[in-house]
Amino acid sequence: MTETGTDSPTTPTPPTTAPTGTPATPAPPAAAAPPPERASPPPHPGRTLALTSAATAVALMAFTAPMVTLPETAADLHTSLSAQAWLLNGTPLGLAALLLVAGSLADDYGRRRLFVSGTLALGVTTVLGAFASTTWLFTLARIAQGAASAALLASSLGLLVHAFPTPAGRLRATGVWGAFVSGGIAVGPVLVGAIPDWRVAHGVLGAAALVVAGLGA
Repeated sequence: MTETGTDSPTTPTPPTTAPTGTPATPAPPAAAAPPPERASPPPHPGRTLALTSAATAVALMAFTAPMVTLPETAADLHTSLSAQAWLLNGTPLGLAALLLVAGSLADDYGRRRLFVSGTLALGVTTVLGAFASTTWLFTLARIAQGAASAALLASSLGLLVHAFPTPAGRLRATGVWGAFVSGGIAVGPVLVGAIPDWRVAHGVLGAAALVVAGLGA
């Protein structure tokens, strides 16, 4: 007796197909990245030192100028003896009034901008002082000169610190700048005294400040 068995045939499984759906929408192209911002050029140390030193020297020369020209200026402006102190003290008054806030202004509006503005204002107000016809107009011009000097003096130090980042370079730069401070005080009376007319002397100093402002702009 033979045992017979039947093998059940294997039914092939149909391949599964992914369900057909809505075709995927292609992603929009990525927006082009904006070009990188150009970095501001580094300051030129030598140029910065030359301009700040020159402006500082001119400011100190203008500061000391009336000490030499006081008799001539007082006679030309018909300044009384009691009012002659204003011819000398106008610039110190303006300098003291603005020097305390000049550093903050430099931080808020930019050292270079304040330096150029202060040097330009020094030139303009010094020239205006040369054309003053009364004691009070000259005094107002001198007060404005002091305020302009405060702006350029405070911003000069900030510019030097930025242009000379290393301690050794910064020490040399501030030493040179300090020498121009002393030089302006010492040379100012000699230079102004060598010019025969006080108005011409103030005009020369004002023109020098305008030249420095133009070079720094």
